[in-house]
Amino acid sequence: MSGQADVCAVGVDFGTLSGRALVVRLSDGALLVSAAAVMAEDVARTVHIARQIGQPVPIASETIDALFDRYQNVYGQQPQGALS
Repeated sequence: MSGQADVCAVGVDFGTLSGRALVVRLSDGALLVSAAAVMAEDVARTVHIARQIGQPVPIASETIDALFDRYQNVYGQQPQGALS
């Protein structure tokens, strides 16, 4: 190391039931550290409230996979042919 501190950026994302943070070195884009946490209290509260209306119905694995894929690859993306 040259004695100079690397310039880094910190990213923080607060999801509905989770939080994520990361540190990236700006000179080369290297991910130096990343962490994520589920907000257990909010998950427990959501489950408790859901059970007040009845027994939750399990969602099929295929449906979960399809929704996850949509969230990762479609949600927030520009529609094909959209004007930039």
